[in-house]
Amino acid sequence: VVNWVFDACREPASVALSSDGRWIARSSGVLIDLVDTQTGDIVQQYRGHTYPVNFVAFSPDNSLLVSSAKKVEKENQTQLRLWRVSPARAIGGELQVGFWETEDLTFSPDGSKIAFYDLIQSAIRIVNLSDGASALIPSIPDTPGIWSSQGESMIVADLAPQELIPYTVLYLVNLQDRAVEQMFEGVFSGVDFSLPEWSPDGTWLLAGLRSAGSGSGKQIWVMRPDGSQARAVTDDILSAHAAYHWAPAGGQAVFQRVKLGSSASRPELVLWDQNRDELRVLVEDAALPAWLP
Repeated sequence: VVNWVFDACREPASVALSSDGRWIARSSGVLIDLVDTQTGDIVQQYRGHTYPVNFVAFSPDNSLLVSSAKKVEKENQTQLRLWRVSPARAIGGELQVGFWETEDLTFSPDGSKIAFYDLIQSAIRIVNLSDGASALIPSIPDTPGIWSSQGESMIVADLAPQELIPYTVLYLVNLQDRAVEQMFEGVFSGVDFSLPEWSPDGTWLLAGLRSAGSGSGKQIWVMRPDGSQARAVTDDILSAHAAYHWAPAGGQAVFQRVKLGSSASRPELVLWDQNRDELRVLVEDAALPAWLP
């Protein structure tokens, strides 16, 4: 697959794999190719951007493709377009043009909305794809927020209020009534969080955390959404842990681990079995794991 997707003449700026494994979308310059994973053939080509495309992503049901392109003369001004995977044509034209950074753009679980970080507003912008209406949720820079499994709420990160040592706390935002509550109050105190990931069934969270102000690497914890039944998955303060992802069926997760304190350290990928509570190194000198469909 690598040989025909990454050819020397058209190195892609962004690549996305559909959740059913049928399609690969790849961008090169202002063009986007839709590639059949079984044959390697380009079955559709999307044209419409006037600036180089830097991001592509499939909707959860693989019926839509969203793409973004930055204006060359204005680094942070981004153009969004929405496409039907079949037949190949844009729907609704340009969603909107603004000073947006969209590398971390995500679809809601039902595919009806997209979310990304808006640099000018310093907030997460959620756009309804049916009418283009949008709403803002305050957040620390460059964090897109994490949709719940049903899309009715979103976890966002922000700095803890009125603290001498800045650290990140998590908030749960109800997208229906816009109610906001700080997560894990009374369970974790003075803890610096990374954005968590929901288990596929929505009953567990994986999160990276460490004591505020600590120079140690973040450890991965698993817990219920209310913070109960929390326990450490990793317990190695000399290593940093990140890029954690649940297996599509749940019960396992993969993450990246790297030793701190040495420029010669190389990352490795580790598999965690939730039922056995066991860790196993999958491969050394590798990073940023992702599950295939």
